[in-house]
Amino acid sequence: MLCIFEHGIGVIPVNEKALLSTQSGQSIHMYGAGVLQNQISVISPDFGSI
Repeated sequence: MLCIFEHGIGVIPVNEKALLSTQSGQSIHMYGAGVLQNQISVISPDFGSI
């Protein structure tokens, strides 16, 4: 996913499904929760849009 900031353009990796842990210790796949990653790869710090 491309993300356009005021002073830059970045790429955010997207997980199709996120793996979550339950209280019983089992893991389940959730669609829609935790799909976007916390890290952004900056493509250009020079271009952007307000």
